[in-house]
Amino acid sequence: MTVPHLDVHRPDGELVGRVRPDGVDRWQPCTVFGTPIGPASSREDAEELLRRVGLGYLAERWSLIQGDDAISVQIVEASPASVTIRFVDHGHPDRYGQLRVLPAPVGDVLRMR
Repeated sequence: MTVPHLDVHRPDGELVGRVRPDGVDRWQPCTVFGTPIGPASSREDAEELLRRVGLGYLAERWSLIQGDDAISVQIVEASPASVTIRFVDHGHPDRYGQLRVLPAPVGDVLRMR
């Protein structure tokens, strides 16, 4: 069963992330594509974290997890439906610069470093 997310917007209407229930009276702040980006807390605190951080988390360093390998990637585009990543790991020259679209939610395959 998929846990419902509630969208969180800035005052100007821009979607900055989502919160999802995580236990009794606890809410997990998540990216627009569903990856957790902070500890579970009250709904108000989780929403405030997202509004404070804004979409800045998209510019952070991310890793694509493939088996035991963590490959450095950049987020190019993100929405509730998908996230587009660019491979930027010099240890994988065959993939460097390539784009990949991942359907949301991405689960544990994409992690902020």
